[in-house]
Amino acid sequence: MKTAIDGLVFDVLGLTEIKSADDSKLNAVMEFILEIKKKARENKDWPTSDLLRDRLAEAGIQIKDSKEGVTYSIQ
Repeated sequence: MKTAIDGLVFDVLGLTEIKSADDSKLNAVMEFILEIKKKARENKDWPTSDLLRDRLAEAGIQIKDSKEGVTYSIQ
């Protein structure tokens, strides 16, 4: 699963390459990733949920879970 997620986030979506991308494109990608993270949490797939959070943090994107939902910010 780690290899699949790494491939999706970094190779396919190219998050490590996003520097000054159009905000709407970044938002669309992040909504997709947050949807995957939400489904992982609903399925109690904590390793996948944690992997997404940790790898995004390495790329400078912080994920915050709350009762109202999940948000992200770029560091």
